Amino acid sequence: MLALTFMSVGGSLPFIGRGVLSRSRLLPAIALTIIGSGLGAWLLLSIPLKALQITIPVAMIGVAVFSLLK
Repeated sequence: MLALTFMSVGGSLPFIGRGVLSRSRLLPAIALTIIGSGLGAWLLLSIPLKALQITIPVAMIGVAVFSLLK
């Protein structure tokens, strides 16, 4: 998750250079990304394995359907 956080930050840098993203909004977005990443990792460790085996495929199917409809 930490690597993905840094990849997201690095991926946003070209958009800042083009003026698509404002620098004032970048720091709060980075902070929220780090907090969300930490909470997600903690949640993953606290949920029973059986629930994860059901939740992850359902969530992936939901994202796929949403992506196809958009």
